Amino acid sequence: MKNRSFYIIAYDISDPNTLQKVGKNVRAYLTSSQKSVVECWMTDTERKKLLYKLSSLIDHESDRIHCFRLDPRQKHVFLGLAKRTDGQPFMIV
Repeated sequence: MKNRSFYIIAYDISDPNTLQKVGKNVRAYLTSSQKSVVECWMTDTERKKLLYKLSSLIDHESDRIHCFRLDPRQKHVFLGLAKRTDGQPFMIV
């Protein structure tokens, strides 16, 4: 099984059509989301492929996408309806 890491991807997209395209591409990897912030388990190759695709979709003058790899040693704090997702085993169908 490929080694996956846990990422948070946050985006701020000005054009509604681009926002929809970015959301569609990110959904292939997400395990949980809240509007424009999503949790994803991805391999390094998947992350690079996704960010390359998103880079081709956005307006680099007005849009932003942030991708943060979370340290697996970091203790998670959950508030509200949030809950832990371990991502293993993981399969994209």
